[in-house]
This record gives sequence, C-alpha cells and structure tokens, in this order.
Amino acid sequence: MGEFAEDDGPPSSVRSRQKRHIQIFVLCLFLTLFNLRGIELRTVGEWASFQRSAFGPNPQLRRMASLPKIRRDAAPPSFERRGRDAVPIRHELSGVLSGYSVKFGRGRWERPFEFFESGEDGFLRWRKTQAFVEQHKRLVGALEFVEYDAAVGDGRDFFDAMDAESYEMMRAASVLLSEWRDLPEDVLNYGRVVEIAWVWAEPAHDRPGIWIPVLEALLGRVERFTAAVIAMAFPLEYEGKVPAGDPTRPAFERRRRAMLRYYKQKLGLESLPGPPGQGGWMWRPGAYVKDVVRKPRYRRGWYQP
Repeated sequence: MGEFAEDDGPPSSVRSRQKRHIQIFVLCLFLTLFNLRGIELRTVGEWASFQRSAFGPNPQLRRMASLPKIRRDAAPPSFERRGRDAVPIRHELSGVLSGYSVKFGRGRWERPFEFFESGEDGFLRWRKTQAFVEQHKRLVGALEFVEYDAAVGDGRDFFDAMDAESYEMMRAASVLLSEWRDLPEDVLNYGRVVEIAWVWAEPAHDRPGIWIPVLEALLGRVERFTAAVIAMAFPLEYEGKVPAGDPTRPAFERRRRAMLRYYKQKLGLESLPGPPGQGGWMWRPGAYVKDVVRKPRYRRGWYQP
C-alpha cells in the first residue's frame, strides 16, 4: 500500500478569506446586539480606525479614509433675514416631531419686476418656505423649498422671466425645459413646480434625517396645487469647491450617490433622464396629478448646469 501525504489543510489564501468572513460575522453580530449605543462613528475615517483597532487593517477602508474630503458645516446655509426676500418665521408645526420645536414661515408671492408688465399674456410668481428644527433651543435641522406658479405661452417666456431674477431660478428653468418639450402643456397647466432648494441637519445630531418629516408635512400642505417636485442632490459643503480634477472630487461623487439613494428612499424622487439626472437632479409628479403629468424626456439645448 502506498503512503498518503499528511494533509496540510487549505492554502493560506483560503485560510485568509475564512478568517475575514469570521471577522465580518463577529462584527455584524456586535452591531446587531449593541446597535452601536454610545459609539459615534460619523465619518469613514472614524469607521476605518475602529475597524483596524478591532480586526486589523482593511485596505479598501484605508483608501476611502485617505481621500480628501470637505466636512459638513455645523451651521445651516445662509438665508435671507431682511429685505424684500425675507421669510418671516411665524408659525409652529406641532405633532410632527416629539421632543423638538419646529417653526416655519412662508414668504409672500413675488413677481418679476418688468416681465409680463407690458401687455404680455401670462404670469409668473414664486414664494419660499423655510423651516427650522430645534432641540433644547439648539438648531439641529433646517430646510427651504420654493413654489413656482406660472402661466406662460411658451418655454422661452418662462426661461426669460426666471433668468431675469436669479441664477438659481434660471438653472431650475433650464432643467425643466430640457426635460419637458412643452413645459406649459405638460406640467404647468396641472399646477405649480416645487423645488426643494436645500436641506440641512446638524452633523453631530443623532437623527441625520430630522428634516424629512418636517418637509413631508409642509409639502403636504401644498400638494393639491403641485404638478411636480424637483430637487438637486448636492452636498452643500461642496458648493463651489469641486471643479474637475479637484482632489476632493471622488469624495464628493460618493457623497452625492449616497444622497441620490437617500432621496429616492425617503422622498420618492427619481433621477431625471440625461445630463440633468447625471448632475444630481431628481423629480416626482404631484400626488394628485401623477397620472396626467407627462414623464420627463431629455432634449438638448436648454440645460445649463
């Protein structure tokens, strides 16, 4: 009879994978049992540091942690407090968030100074709504959306009127006109367009989506007048800071992809077709007209990122 060689066990690469699978299982069990109570791992870097201290280095997490990034501000975006565009915060939104104070206000309807004033057939108006969430008199969340109400003869009139007011309004008009060939007929005839201008949550707060129930409650108050809701998934901390080739660009793209998934899950928004969607623009039809508002379809010539 021949002699059998002694079994040396699986190769080292297999043993390494087995070890990693056991580590991942133990980590998942730890997170499930303790739900990370008392542990605040708020950045990829902190997560990588915790993972290395517990189970050894992970090259992928180490690369992610080393990417240059811009931290979220601990203060909300700037907003108008005085002057013509001021939004008076006079109302309290009760029954939405237990343990929090929610105050909001709506600005007055604004109109273009010159457009439609000299016999033009049509009108355009808009107004802002802002809300602020406080806990123990500390600001932990904020948001703003804008309603556009228009009756215009064609898309050019709409674009010219929006372009005359501000870059933000021109950009919204370019997105809408690039996605609906006949914007007045396909969308504006059924109601207003609501643009979610910005949302913000205090970075250290333990409820990062604190603004979601507030936004849903306030949108619900204007839903019956709404034809479409649009929003741009863009991390506010990167605004004006991520030109092509910038070292923070990979971190920005990863953050934006996370926002796109979050907006879809929490707000029911879908990415728009073509370059606007690639740039982070999303939409949903109004709840009362979702069966009649035409679906967007990108066409060249209007979009200005």
